[in-house]
Amino acid sequence: GKFSKAMCDSNSTFDFSDTMAVSALVQLSGSDMTSGTLTVTRGGECRGTQADPSSIPFGPYVGKQLYLMTVAGDSGCTSCLSYGFQTSGGEAALTVSSDATDFVINGNK
Repeated sequence: GKFSKAMCDSNSTFDFSDTMAVSALVQLSGSDMTSGTLTVTRGGECRGTQADPSSIPFGPYVGKQLYLMTVAGDSGCTSCLSYGFQTSGGEAALTVSSDATDFVINGNK
């Protein structure tokens, strides 16, 4: 699908009653991304966006830049979330682990 940061600029994620947390290490062509915008959509609606990755100070991802975000929704679903990433060079759809496409109320992915 087509992903666009503008999609999230025009939709409020606060219109949804439930949330889950996502911590994402974004890699394109085998390289860790340290800048760009991660967007999560469901059925064409923005459910979350993050343009400011955080440096992780401990654990298996120490020193890596992770995109920490809250994804909004109004019901649980399976294989319903899509992820996109926008860099200064353009946009890309992302392939993610299968469980990351599920929306789990109060979940942590």
